[in-house]
Amino acid sequence: MPDDSTIKLHKQQNKHCALIRLSDRLVLPANTESVFQIKVPKNIKEEDMLVEPNARLVRNGILISTALVNTTKRKVAISAINCRDRDVTLKRNKVVGSIQTVKTISDSVSVNNLDNLSELPEHLTGLIDRVSSKMTESQKQDLSKLVIKYQDIFLGPDGKLGKTDIVLNKK
Repeated sequence: MPDDSTIKLHKQQNKHCALIRLSDRLVLPANTESVFQIKVPKNIKEEDMLVEPNARLVRNGILISTALVNTTKRKVAISAINCRDRDVTLKRNKVVGSIQTVKTISDSVSVNNLDNLSELPEHLTGLIDRVSSKMTESQKQDLSKLVIKYQDIFLGPDGKLGKTDIVLNKK
């Protein structure tokens, strides 16, 4: 699907939150990043929104970025990475994430004990193992370092997503 494609959001039961469902089939080519757009529903009046991925997509080697976005223009670009060596097709109406309003945005981010992180957590080793066979060992090591640095944004060993403390969601 070209970068300028548009994905419709379907209304969820809350005026401050919506599921991101694909309005059309989306093919993510092997080992690539694809960018697509979503339309923000008219009933959502907030400008600052948090886009969060559907955690189940990680099992298929698909990573969708968590992002703080401004919805003033009613369209938002979303990034999806296919970490597999084969194309992945996401069917129409597939929930790829959610978008929700944000109450507060912090000006600073505190990162604790990054210097102490030197080992890839066991629950994330499969992510590195499933990357392209065309990657060199050096590239895999660089990827491992990146995953270690940002391990808090991946699905945890308990099957739950990590949390951020830089935004507060409206209730």
